[in-house]
Amino acid sequence: TWNHSAELIYGYTESEVIGKPTDEILRSLESPEEKKNVLNQFQAFGFWTGTVTHQKKDGTQIYINTSVSKLFNQDGEYIG
Repeated sequence: TWNHSAELIYGYTESEVIGKPTDEILRSLESPEEKKNVLNQFQAFGFWTGTVTHQKKDGTQIYINTSVSKLFNQDGEYIG
């Protein structure tokens, strides 16, 4: 969901982001090679932590500390 803090950070209202692809809103400024390296680390280790650069609605850049992890159910199956 999109909340008030996200509106303050990125400059988009909830109605502007609902139904749109994440890449269209967050606008990551990493190169294709950097994105590939992140994906490779995520696939190899099941998580990734680092800093990404996003572009806000007004065009300014912000740095976001990010952490993503694979999720597994109680049977050890990957679910997200």
